[in-house]
Amino acid sequence: MVAPAMPGDSHGTWTLAISVVALVLGPLLHAAARRERVTMAALDNFVLVAVTGLVALEIVPRALALAGWPAFLALLAGLAGPAIAEGPLRLAARGTHRAALTLAILGMALHAFTDGLALALAHLEGSDSHGLEVAVIAHQLPMAVGVWWLLSPAGFVVAAGALLLLGAATVAGYVFADASFARLDAGWLGLFHAIVGGLLLHVVGHRSQETDSRGVRIGAACGGLVGLGLLVALAAETHGEADPLARTLAALGELMRDSAPALLLAYALAGLVSGLMPEAPVRWLRRGGPAGQALRGVAVGLPLPLCSCGVVPVYRSLLQRGVPAAAAMAFFIATPELGVDAILLSWPLLGAEMTVLRVVAAALVAWLVGWWVGGRARRIGGSSEPEAGPRGPALARLWSGLRTGFGELVDTTAPWIGLGLLVAALIEPWIDPSALTAIPGPLQVLLFAALGVPIYVCASGATPLVAALLAKGLSPGAALAFLLTGPATNATTFGVLAQEHGRATAARFAAAMLVLAVGLGLLVDMTLPQLRGVAGVQPHAGHGPLAEAAAWALAGLFLVSFVRQGPQGFFARLWEREGHSHDHGDAGHSHGGHGGCGHEHSHGHCSHGGRSHAGHSHEHPSHEGHSHEHHAHEHRSHEHHAHEHDGQQAHEHHSHEHDGQQAHEHHSHDHRSRE
Repeated sequence: MVAPAMPGDSHGTWTLAISVVALVLGPLLHAAARRERVTMAALDNFVLVAVTGLVALEIVPRALALAGWPAFLALLAGLAGPAIAEGPLRLAARGTHRAALTLAILGMALHAFTDGLALALAHLEGSDSHGLEVAVIAHQLPMAVGVWWLLSPAGFVVAAGALLLLGAATVAGYVFADASFARLDAGWLGLFHAIVGGLLLHVVGHRSQETDSRGVRIGAACGGLVGLGLLVALAAETHGEADPLARTLAALGELMRDSAPALLLAYALAGLVSGLMPEAPVRWLRRGGPAGQALRGVAVGLPLPLCSCGVVPVYRSLLQRGVPAAAAMAFFIATPELGVDAILLSWPLLGAEMTVLRVVAAALVAWLVGWWVGGRARRIGGSSEPEAGPRGPALARLWSGLRTGFGELVDTTAPWIGLGLLVAALIEPWIDPSALTAIPGPLQVLLFAALGVPIYVCASGATPLVAALLAKGLSPGAALAFLLTGPATNATTFGVLAQEHGRATAARFAAAMLVLAVGLGLLVDMTLPQLRGVAGVQPHAGHGPLAEAAAWALAGLFLVSFVRQGPQGFFARLWEREGHSHDHGDAGHSHGGHGGCGHEHSHGHCSHGGRSHAGHSHEHPSHEGHSHEHHAHEHRSHEHHAHEHDGQQAHEHHSHEHDGQQAHEHHSHDHRSRE
């Protein structure tokens, strides 16, 4: 049924018209930006930040609100499905990419339809707030720019047709609000939203703009900042505690305040380790075999009050100083598992027996994983010789160490820490752990151990939550399993381990943590089923001004890192190949952004995470994620993508046969050094 009042609503009609006109501005903005490499870089990075942010802050929270936790699995399917099809399944990458792009556009059309519904329902409900209208109109522009940016290589007709589809879907949603809203199944709609979000992230990751000059890097940073500004404006227009975005932002803010003090302490400590730590403790940690080294790592790590994200920079500093992987990994687990504050909090809330069990189990897990996984791990791309101890005046060493801790280490860890906090913030409001207490004991242990893997929670913060769940009937084994996996594992943990030691080591780490947590949990349920927490514990405590100030300071550090690396360099840390980062210097470049799809161009004299790689190579293990039709290496726009050195350009074309079937044409950039 068509809403009869809406055709005569001039304000609503104007709002709808403005939202559709915003779609038309996308191609105009794209055309203007193409004329200069700096403006093109700004536009590329604006789209990257805006689309990624819209997925994270609007599409995914809405999907979780409609479909619950299965929406998170649908998001992963949308993100990983095309990569798997292009990679391990060895399907045609170009065809898979086109299919993913087509599905993403259709999904965006459905999203535009719901935008039209939202505009109409704002009037049906008689709301005086125009925040929803502003949010819908504001996100139409980056969506239009993103669609044109992605589809313009396929031709004007295809790109214009996609925008026409989005405009028609918005109008249809507005006109048929009453009849459509009642017929849409919330669960399936939420799952579809989530899949579309994953597909958009996959597709956006396939476009890259080279940042080979200072001006282009500045343009990229400015474009990213404008994108961030747009996301902040959208975040400010939330609608009460029930709004999905509001709930996600509230959870993210709480997590930031929880983790920021420990993270700032961690960066300072990492800097001190890098600049001032003498050789004696390092030699002590290197003594003996893997079992003894892991035991020493546990002894050093257990008392320190660092969270799972906060321990990351310290872990990297220890590896750089030559601490064996067994000792460093045991430290990596033991430190976030417990601290003096968590032990003191556990005693009154969990009781003496449960506290002792927690300490013993945390030490045992850290030692076993450090011994078995760390003892086999090798650092990718690391120097065979440990870094020498710091030399020079103490003040100079202190300053150098702090610059490393709050500079280089922030650059390498901020993207993963941000991802871990965001994933936890997305999951936390939509998963009710108390509802899981009705599940049978053994399955309860397995579920809570698995629940702790992606969720970011510090050891102290997990303690009152677990105490409250124990009082509601959670089995002590399930509580222990969550306390073991929650503080020590999250997306940040696995990402850093994959970067430092390879994906196989990260997979062994995850499997070992899960198996040990489940095994110890089942053992506790069989031997001590009577353990219960203290009833009536509140799962959350307030934050003081120190935590608030620390959260803003941490956000500032991350923002500086975002500007320093540029949006593409910042996000490339998340999908870089093992052991490599994507720093873009003036003398070279590398192309990330393929979501681990196995496509990389590396050029001589590039700097990868502080390590120089001479030479020139083209890697195409399996054509994964690569389509020249959709990538930035388009022959029609050399003005945007050629490296200029002393006013000279050289483009040689090389044809590489793969499996005797396909040939790809690539560019070899002749880099001439300025003598």
